[in-house]
Amino acid sequence: MVSSIHLPGAGVWTVFIQEMRRRYRVRGAIWTLVLSVTHLAFAFALQSNLLPLTEYSPPVDRTLSRVIMMEAITIPCLFLLLASVIGALVAPGKSEMKAIEAQLLTRLSAFDVCAGRLLAGHWNLIVSLTLSSIVWMLLNEVFRFEKPVASGNFGILFVFIIQLGAVLLVGAISMLFAIRVKRERSLGSGAAAGGIWTVFSLAGILMLNPLIQKMEDPTRFIDALLLFNPGASAASALHHDILRWNWIYERTVAPEYPFSYPAVWQSVLFFYFCAFALLHICAWRIKRGGGR
Repeated sequence: MVSSIHLPGAGVWTVFIQEMRRRYRVRGAIWTLVLSVTHLAFAFALQSNLLPLTEYSPPVDRTLSRVIMMEAITIPCLFLLLASVIGALVAPGKSEMKAIEAQLLTRLSAFDVCAGRLLAGHWNLIVSLTLSSIVWMLLNEVFRFEKPVASGNFGILFVFIIQLGAVLLVGAISMLFAIRVKRERSLGSGAAAGGIWTVFSLAGILMLNPLIQKMEDPTRFIDALLLFNPGASAASALHHDILRWNWIYERTVAPEYPFSYPAVWQSVLFFYFCAFALLHICAWRIKRGGGR
């Protein structure tokens, strides 16, 4: 079966299937359910605390719109931290190099191995994101809280694509820093690298506020910080001005400048291109360690 691989992506699919066969399906389904319930619960809690309803707020559609907005932010906070750990866990170590070398003797490439392992490791997160987007699009068809409905569903779909790209990017960062070909994988280094990127990407605009204050015209710098912020990118896809939320507005001077949120295609291109490039670097490290 492996020797007949010739279609683009077929090698990644082969490795993905091989990795999934080693997993416990029931345990995976439970984790997916727990993840889905957890981030939804966080979204409901935050929308009532950070965006309290007023007497002028419409009942159902307004509440759903606020919940999906908060979910677009809570998912990166939760899932990216998990991805930083998972990416380190799926990185190959010395004990697996012989098996990987055997795979490389077929028509599988080192990139196929890295990408397949990354997708299989993050499968629960991917399924949870997919289910969440489907549920929200169905709710939007019923309650029409993101209007017009067609545009709203595209916005929800774009949020899913952006979040998935951000998860894969963090996973690729963790995998890169965790890979060891001469000794066992470094879980601490990988998880730390992914965690640092996660914190910086989500809170960089707050952390670098003193620097922004000192710059004469920080507009482009702010635009760059928003580009790799998955929360801001997802909020922008839903047409929400997240920097002018009271909690954020009080902690950064960025909203005072004529910044612009990244276009959806820019965010998608950034996350997926960086993840793709990092996976190629991971593949190069594996090949340098003894594969072809």
